[in-house]
Amino acid sequence: MKNSEFDLRIILRFETMKSLSEIEQITSILNIQPSKIIKKGEILSKKPYLKSKSFVWELQTERIRDCSDIDNHIEDFFSKYPSIIENLEYLNNHTKIRFRISIVSVFAQVGFSLNTKSIELLRKLKVPCEISLLSWGGVI
Repeated sequence: MKNSEFDLRIILRFETMKSLSEIEQITSILNIQPSKIIKKGEILSKKPYLKSKSFVWELQTERIRDCSDIDNHIEDFFSKYPSIIENLEYLNNHTKIRFRISIVSVFAQVGFSLNTKSIELLRKLKVPCEISLLSWGGVI
């Protein structure tokens, strides 16, 4: 089943309380440059005032415009970065992992589905899968 069209971003995040060197180790093990590194204590926002409580290694896709098939993008993400799956045991033992699918739509009603292959791939991660949905509320 095809999903309605929306913008999509996939985000994989590793958090640790230990040290920045633990984050640098992730870069080395995965052989992937993160999109963002956040240091513990770094100011995330001034209003409201928020500081990072952990060290964070984050990998984000570029925003995928007019997406109509989340499944292909999930599969492509892990195909592009096979070292994530290959090192999953280490990552699960040393970090808190979060996987997020971020969807932005101009329409008030958005529906999407995931096929069994995507669900199985996400299940193998053994981590929470967050789905963030922002709708601007327009009408067709």
